[in-house]
Amino acid sequence: MKYAFNNEEHVHTLDGHALTGTSSIGNVLSKPALIQWSANETIKYIKENSSGYEMFEGEQTKFLSGVTDELLDKARFAHKKKKEKAAVEGTDLHAELERFVKWHMGKMKDGGNFDEKIIPFIEWASENVKQFIASEAHCYDEDLFVGGITDCVA
Repeated sequence: MKYAFNNEEHVHTLDGHALTGTSSIGNVLSKPALIQWSANETIKYIKENSSGYEMFEGEQTKFLSGVTDELLDKARFAHKKKKEKAAVEGTDLHAELERFVKWHMGKMKDGGNFDEKIIPFIEWASENVKQFIASEAHCYDEDLFVGGITDCVA
């Protein structure tokens, strides 16, 4: 069987048939914690951005002052903006980790000065990894008909 990866479309194939991506499998799982996080970000945004945020307590009711339709519309997408920022930061962190692993494998001459954010990984690797074998390795399984790219093999 012949494996191929189309980088433009980010599709793994086996004998010309698209494999299910290993990252795609996680997208079909229920993510209740993510839903809760999203709701929490909305409330946090409202609290931080309502004018003169105050809580008024009645017998059984609490409400905010200064909450407008515009504020609620912005709050509805607050989690999306935060997620997009985190995605960029995650991509940058992943690139730095990949650079470290490839440098450690001798595949990059430029190295040694790494972002301090990966120091915990560098310390872990120095204590636990004898040798990095691969970085960004393409993997697939004929029986499960899945394919993906593993960050590193040690």
